[in-house]
Amino acid sequence: MPNEQQAELFSYIDKIVESTRGGKMVWVKANPTTFTWMSPRGRMVLQRLDGQRRVVRNNITQIVTAPHYILSAFEHPQVQLARLTINGAENEEINVKLESLYNAIISLVDKTGLDFLKSLLPP
Repeated sequence: MPNEQQAELFSYIDKIVESTRGGKMVWVKANPTTFTWMSPRGRMVLQRLDGQRRVVRNNITQIVTAPHYILSAFEHPQVQLARLTINGAENEEINVKLESLYNAIISLVDKTGLDFLKSLLPP
């Protein structure tokens, strides 16, 4: 991805993170590692996948488990064909940005779940 496009993508992801933290974008947990956000115009899906990669430490090659993230954007909530897919496994800098989004979503979902649990308890 050219630097100009990557900079634009990073800016967009930062805005999504900000909107998520601010509660403007409410994500729904589809499964333990996948979250979905819908609007009337489309939807986004963020997935966390555990993969393996080789890391060299002290001249020793090790295979470590490392998460990567995939963000997909769909034009319409019901359409299954993604208009855009960003795979963090292909670019570490993008993966770090997607990880920050994933962590923001997790925080919001956890807080929402805790608030719901608190509402169930008697006063």
